[in-house]
Amino acid sequence: MSVQITSSIVAPIFAIAGPEFGLSTVEIAQVFSVYYLPNVGSSLAAGVLASLFGRRRVLLVGCTVLSAGCIALGLVPGACASAGTPDTGTGDVLLVERHTASAASTSCMYSLFVGSRVLQGIGVALSQTCLFAMLADMWPEDTGKVMGAAELAGGLAYALGPPTGGFLFQSGGFVMPFVIQGCLPLFFVLVLQLALSKLNSVTDVSVELEQQELVARERTADGDDTRNIKAAEGNMSASLSRRTSSETKNRDDGVPATGQQSDDEAAGLVSSDAADSD
Repeated sequence: MSVQITSSIVAPIFAIAGPEFGLSTVEIAQVFSVYYLPNVGSSLAAGVLASLFGRRRVLLVGCTVLSAGCIALGLVPGACASAGTPDTGTGDVLLVERHTASAASTSCMYSLFVGSRVLQGIGVALSQTCLFAMLADMWPEDTGKVMGAAELAGGLAYALGPPTGGFLFQSGGFVMPFVIQGCLPLFFVLVLQLALSKLNSVTDVSVELEQQELVARERTADGDDTRNIKAAEGNMSASLSRRTSSETKNRDDGVPATGQQSDDEAAGLVSSDAADSD
């Protein structure tokens, strides 16, 4: 949400502060819309960069660029104070004052506003693309549900941006909304890093347990095979022993072996047939 809120929080602020800074309606619209041009171009490059350098690194770079753009946007009036923005003597030149800015001050602020919004667009593109890719990697079986939840959070951010920006602007002037907004991506990265570290540790433990279980199963299977082989060898030995004992007993009792008995019976039949023929 801290990523998507960037594009909508400026709407009420510039609608009020833009004319006070001497910006025309066209210039205010350009400051608002210039965000989307680098956003589109950087989204295409974000996937390539994530594949080359890793999603976490590109996400960190994107959030850093986004934070820099947000904070820079809030500090623009103070940076252009020497170019003609009047100081009321209170030392707080960052609050919107009822004055007519000079042409030099207006030109300075317009240029810096545009540059800050470009940084915001690049940062959002890098971070959002990598964030969606990481969500798809972490939940490959529920990608549809995860992406739906992420889009829902983005929609809520777009809706909450204007009232949040208006409230912060009314409470603390022009600087407060953008400074708070600039701190949110860095806080998000910190929380994400901690969550991923814990997730990786849990995953490593699970993988280690699975490997141990697999090794135990292999050992059990090898033990079962060994016991089966020994049992089969024992059965064969017992069968041979019983057969040998039986043959030995038959010889002692004068009973011919099975093969010998069959030969004697065959010889007797031949002799009987010869006698009948005579």
